[in-house]
Amino acid sequence: MKTLTINSILIKILTVAGVLLAGFLSSLLVAQKVYSRMTADINNGLAQIESQYSQELAQETDAEKLVKTGVRQSDVNLPALALISLNRATTIEPNYRDGWLALGLAQFKTGDTKAALDSFQAAEKLDPICAKTYELLKMAYEKLDDPASAQKAQEKWDFLTKT
Repeated sequence: MKTLTINSILIKILTVAGVLLAGFLSSLLVAQKVYSRMTADINNGLAQIESQYSQELAQETDAEKLVKTGVRQSDVNLPALALISLNRATTIEPNYRDGWLALGLAQFKTGDTKAALDSFQAAEKLDPICAKTYELLKMAYEKLDDPASAQKAQEKWDFLTKT
């Protein structure tokens, strides 16, 4: 009977570990390729849905209906569709304060704070005595690290909500 030395046992263990590690890494590469392909397919599908939805909305002329739809879409975590609906609403009716507020809130939720601020400012120009506008402006200014503007918005909100 052959006696195995510690060195030969270690070599066999390391060889088996190397083969197992190579197999594991190979499996990870295959999984990554499958994941990438699936992600690309999903993104292409979403782009097609968004494009088709935009085309369908091109005929819509009811800004209030679009705002309600956009708010619902935002509430159920369909931000891309919400932005399409709300952008269409503000295009149809650029003087619709609630359209700008809803668009700004959807933009804020998607992380586009600068665009949200622009939308809230558009709402402010249309209706400078709407307290909700200043609440949202304050939120955007804080996120953009503009404490002086956030304070001014807070002061306007406080004034408008005094009872």
